[in-house]
Amino acid sequence: MLVALIGGGIFVAVSYVTQLVHPGGVFEDSASAAGAIALQIGGELLGAVFLAGLVVAQFAVPQDRPFRRAGLRGVRVHQTGRGP
Repeated sequence: MLVALIGGGIFVAVSYVTQLVHPGGVFEDSASAAGAIALQIGGELLGAVFLAGLVVAQFAVPQDRPFRRAGLRGVRVHQTGRGP
């Protein structure tokens, strides 16, 4: 219960600050909204750090294990390639 309350508090705080920085929530491209907010909050430096984090995150997941990317770590795949 305490973890849920702390997580909810963090979510509300971050949402509030984001709304103060970029009111309205309207972006030219919704796919790049997080990058636009990072640029607006921290300038070029935070934008570069954010972009570097996105690039590292893309290469951190092994491409030969699609079930890990989907969050299905406990699922075993049969010989046919289908799940249980």
